[in-house]
Amino acid sequence: MGLFILAAGLLVFFGLFGGLALGLTLSVWVLSLVTAMYLKDNGDFSILSVSALAGTLISSLSFTFYGCNGFNAFLASVLTMICYTVFAVSMCDGEIFDSFRGLLKYTFVSAISPYLNVAVPIKSSVGKDKEKRKSVIQVFAAILVSVPVLSVVIALLVSSDAAFEGLVVYAAGKIGMTVLKLCITLLIAALLTAFVVTNRFDMFDRNSISLSDPKRPLKTLFTVTLLSLFSAVYLAFLFSQLAYFVNSFKGLLPEGYTFADYARRGFFETETVAFINLVIIVLLMWLTKRNEKDELPAIVKALMTFISAFSVFFIATAIAKMAMYINKYGLTSLRIFTSVFMVATCAFIIAYVVRVFNINANTVKYAISFSLVIFSLLTAVGLERTVASYNVNAYLSGKHESIDLEYLYDLGDTAMPYIAKLKDCPNEEISNQADACIRHFFYTRLDTSEVGGENKVENGLMTRTYHKDYRFSVNAYLISKIYENEKIEYNTDDYYLYPFAYASDYYTSSEYYDSEKDIDEWYG
Repeated sequence: MGLFILAAGLLVFFGLFGGLALGLTLSVWVLSLVTAMYLKDNGDFSILSVSALAGTLISSLSFTFYGCNGFNAFLASVLTMICYTVFAVSMCDGEIFDSFRGLLKYTFVSAISPYLNVAVPIKSSVGKDKEKRKSVIQVFAAILVSVPVLSVVIALLVSSDAAFEGLVVYAAGKIGMTVLKLCITLLIAALLTAFVVTNRFDMFDRNSISLSDPKRPLKTLFTVTLLSLFSAVYLAFLFSQLAYFVNSFKGLLPEGYTFADYARRGFFETETVAFINLVIIVLLMWLTKRNEKDELPAIVKALMTFISAFSVFFIATAIAKMAMYINKYGLTSLRIFTSVFMVATCAFIIAYVVRVFNINANTVKYAISFSLVIFSLLTAVGLERTVASYNVNAYLSGKHESIDLEYLYDLGDTAMPYIAKLKDCPNEEISNQADACIRHFFYTRLDTSEVGGENKVENGLMTRTYHKDYRFSVNAYLISKIYENEKIEYNTDDYYLYPFAYASDYYTSSEYYDSEKDIDEWYG
C-alpha cells in the first residue's frame, strides 16, 4: 500500500494541485508503473491491457504538451481514467469486455466494488491480529468523534482570544492546504489500493450483482419484425441517394440545393443513427432466443448484417461529407471529435458483425483497444491545437480565402502560437486582429495556474516566463517565446480593448473603455 500512497501523493501534490501540467503526466506514469508491477504476477499483458496502458500514458501526455486548455484537457482527463481502469481490469480478466454482462461487470468493478472493499488495504496493512485491528478502529473512531466537538471548541476559543485567533489563522494559512492535500491523498490511495486488490484477487465476485445468463425472452418473430422495419427505412434511404447520381431522381432534392447544403448536413444525425443501430443489435443478440446450437437464426443474422453494413456505409458517407466540408470551410473541434467518434463506432459495428456469425468470437476487446488508442492519440495531438494549426496554415497557403480569428481566439492558449503566425499575413485587418489577440492574451487569458507561467513587464516590454518545474507545459514555453520574439510594448489601454468588434461596436468604443476604467477605480 505504501507505493500507492506515494503515487496518490504525486497525483495530488504535483498533479491536481500543480496546474495540470508535467507533474500530472509523471504522476499518472508512476501510478501506471506501480499498478503494472502489482498486477503482473496475477495478470496478463494482452492486446487489450497493453492498448489501455498505452492509452493511459499517451492521453496523460496531453497535460505536458498543452496544460489545462479547453475541451482537450477535459477529454484527456476522462480518457486517462477510463484507460487506467480498463488496463487494471483487463490485466486480471482479459475476456471481460467481450460480452454485455462483462461490460456490466467492468462498471461494477470500477465504480462500486472499490468502495465496498475500501477497508481491505487497511486490514492487510495491520495484519491478522484482531487486537491491532481493534486498536486501529478505536483510533479512527476517536478522531471522527473529536472533529465536530473540537470544531465548536476551537471556534469558541478563537472568539475569546485575539492571540489564539492569530495562531489559528497563521496555522490555517501555512498548513491548512497541506493537511487538505494529505487527506485527499489518503482517500485516493485507499480507493486505488482497494481497486487493484479487488482486481488481483477477484474480490468483486463476493459482492457483485447477479450476472447470470439471461432468459432470452424475445422470440425470433419479434426480432425479425423489428429488424425488418428498420431495414425497410434504410432501403428507402439508399433509394433516395440516387438523386445525387441519376438525373431522373433530381426532383427529390429541394430547389436550389447546393454543394454547401450537401456537405454540411448529416454529421451528428449519422452518429446517432449508427449508435442506435449498434445498441439494438447488441440487445437483440443478448435477448433473442437461440437454437440448440446456441446460434441465432439465419434470417436474424442476415438482417443484422444488413443493418450493420448500412451503418458503416452511412458513417463512411458522413466522413466523406465531413472531409469535403472541412476542405471548404475549415476545421472545428467538434468536427474532428465527431469524425474520430464515427471511426470508433465503425470498429464496434464490425466487431459485433463478427459475433453475429460466431457468438464466441472475442472481437469486442479489439474494438475497445482501437478506440482507446485513437482517442488517446487525439488528445496527444490536441484538439484545439490541431484546429488552429489547420485553419491558419490553410489560410496562409491560400487554400481558404478567409479565417475566423475570433473562433481561434476562443479555442484557448494552445491556439496562440498559430495566431501569432497571422501577424505577418498580407491582410492588414487580420494582421491587426492577431496583434490585438496577443496583447489581450497578456492581460486576460494567460493565467498562471492554467498555462504554467507568469506575466511581467521589463523595460516597457511585455514578457512571459514559463515554469521549469512540475508545472511546465510545452505550450507555456511556446507562448513565452512569442512575447520574447515580438517585443510588444506594454500599454495599459490594451486591457480594455477586445480584439473583435461586435455589431454595436460597443466593446471597442470609448464608452466601454471608460466604464471599465471606472469599475477598476471604484474597486481600487
